[in-house]
Amino acid sequence: MLDPTATRRAPTWLLATVVVALYPWSWLVNQWFAANRYYEPLLNASGGLLYPNLQVCLPTILVWLAIFRLAGLRLADIGWRSGDLLPGLLAAVSVWLACHAVALVANGGTFALDPSIDREPRLAAGRLLGQLFGNALYEETMYRGFCLVQVLLVLLARGFSPTRAAWSAALASAVVFALPHVPNRIFKAAYAGPLDVLGDQAMLICSGLFLAWVYMRTRNLWWVVGLHALANQPTLIVAWPNAEADGSAKAVVSVFGLVLTIAWPWLFRRTARGS
Repeated sequence: MLDPTATRRAPTWLLATVVVALYPWSWLVNQWFAANRYYEPLLNASGGLLYPNLQVCLPTILVWLAIFRLAGLRLADIGWRSGDLLPGLLAAVSVWLACHAVALVANGGTFALDPSIDREPRLAAGRLLGQLFGNALYEETMYRGFCLVQVLLVLLARGFSPTRAAWSAALASAVVFALPHVPNRIFKAAYAGPLDVLGDQAMLICSGLFLAWVYMRTRNLWWVVGLHALANQPTLIVAWPNAEADGSAKAVVSVFGLVLTIAWPWLFRRTARGS
């Protein structure tokens, strides 16, 4: 479980501002920036490296980091700990390599280059970079690194038991995580009716709870970022037909991510104790 004693509590106004601002920010990005394709000049000029979510999320993260700093929070208070970077990177790379191993097995042991890598390597790299340094980094910093921990601190201060506070905070952060995805789904015309909205929100809340559990168990935000990025965009070098479309790649990422998270205290004992 997270150690709240090592984290500074944010001012109430800051927590409220973050929670309130997340939904309109998502609406603005999806219904204005993406809808008008304002990302195309940089995307085309970079040959695909500056993917839309990188263009939006990285500057937004920097703005929030400045606000957090002005409010008296350190980088460590939102999960950005340098000592956690190597374990988080090793775990994420391990899952990525495991996906390649499964892809090779699925291909009968025959190596074949993924068509997207062969055809548009810069665009394929841009999709992954857009997750690692854009979408996944932004969402994990805001929803897990900040919201989850700060709600936990509030609940503990109000007398909740550590276990009850942890899972209440996890649920609250998962709901806050799910709601801003609605404008994105509307932009993609993914909803045919109210039941689709409810089903999608339920799935996102479950995903948010899983990611909250991963962060609470490992206390390593970089690992959660890597896991989230790979689930969204595996970007395999080895061909694995329809793996992203049918969810096979995401399933492999989830299974290996679950195993690594369970084994984390033994694999990275020093980091788990010292962070």
